[in-house]
Order: sequence, then structure tokens, then C-alpha cells
Amino acid sequence: MTKKRISLTLDENILKKADRLIGRLADNRSVVFEKLLERSFLSLTPKTAIILSGLNTQDVLLSDYKGKKVIEHHLSNLELAGVNKFVFVGGELENIRAYLKGGQGNYFYIDDDEAGTAGALKQASHLLQDKFFLVYGDTMTNIDYSDLYRFHTEQKTMATVALTTVNEPHKYGIAEIKGTKVIGFKEKPAKTKNYLVSSGSFVMEPEVLELIGTGKISLEKNVLPKLTSINQLSGYLFSGTWIDLGK
Repeated sequence: MTKKRISLTLDENILKKADRLIGRLADNRSVVFEKLLERSFLSLTPKTAIILSGLNTQDVLLSDYKGKKVIEHHLSNLELAGVNKFVFVGGELENIRAYLKGGQGNYFYIDDDEAGTAGALKQASHLLQDKFFLVYGDTMTNIDYSDLYRFHTEQKTMATVALTTVNEPHKYGIAEIKGTKVIGFKEKPAKTKNYLVSSGSFVMEPEVLELIGTGKISLEKNVLPKLTSINQLSGYLFSGTWIDLGK
């Protein structure tokens, strides 16, 4: 890991507190501050979530699952991780607007103008000045988004995708991994010994938006391959609930 020497001016009392951690948190003052900064960054979980809500997905979001709407499952699970701003991206979002009109929350709506999953994301860039979660609305999961973010901060990549296993991998795009990095995707292979697939839940840094060109751009076909080609996509494995309601 490359390190850079810098000069900082700090309050003397802060220095004294940091020095008391030498031998407990780390062996020297520089590493103590490095550890404290890492912990601070980890506490700053993303406050914004993009929920991809295409026309077919909207029917799924407003359908019932175990006693409440699918959209409510997504909102409550993300709120547990500290998310307080929700951006719905898709076409003709009137039904979702109507459903959430009486709810309490910070909701935004972006018409994708048939720009593709990544093109629509680009259109929401003015709302994405910091890291964010991205969720496929037609999935159902109990993933711990706080833990997903913790893993993401450790990897130091531009994006992290949550990976899960399925019994019928030939119906999905298979994630190929090396260590903690995703090195590629294989679309619906007829035969495979790999059962890892994308769960449709991501953490992304705003720099990902710079990889998105103009026109109709697919996240799966255009952006994720770019990330894997520059070794900037990490894979977070989890074994909790995951259902592809779109299928």
C-alpha cells in the first residue's frame, strides 16, 4: 500500500488523546491516526440509495410479500443502515409516487428516458455526490447493508457487489472471482461449477458515474465489465435470503 507524508496542524489535546492510544491501537502516532480515520470513514455509511424501478419492476415493488409491500421491505432494510434519501429510477413512476405520497421520507424520482440501467444512473448524478447503495427493486433480500459497506471500505475499490448462490446458475450471469475481486461475468452458462451470482445490491463510489457514457448504457453489459477490467469491483459473499422476484 502506497503511503504519503503530509503535514497537519492539530489541537494539542487531540494529540495527547491520540498518544494515549499508542501501544493499544497501534505502535506509533501515525498509525494511530490512520486507524482512527479508518474507523471514522467506516461510520459514515451511505445516506443515499438508488432503487432501480423499471416498468416491470414497479409491479413487483408494489406487490405483497410476507404481509407488506416489497417496496417497504427495501426501505426498512436500507433505513437500518442509516439511509435517509431514496432515489427511484425508472419510467412512469406515478404509481410509486402515489404510494409514497403519504409516507414520511426523502424521496426523489428520476425518469430513465429509456437510457438503460446505467444511463438512468447518470441522470441521477446530481443526487449522488457521495458514495451510495444501489438496489435492484425486483429482488428481495435480508442483506446487512452496514456490513456490506464495512466490507467495501476494506477493499478500497470503486464498487462492491453482493454475491449469493443459486441452484440454477444457468438462468443468471455468473460472477467469476479471484480473492475478493470480481474479474468477470459469464452470461447464463450451460454448464458451470460456479454458483455465484449478483444479488442486485451494490455499494458505489461517485467515481463510477465517470465510467458511464452517453446514450443507452447498461450497467450489466457496459459498466460492470469496465470495473472488472480495471480491478475495481469487489465481491461480498453473503448467505442470507435472496429471491429474484422478477423471475
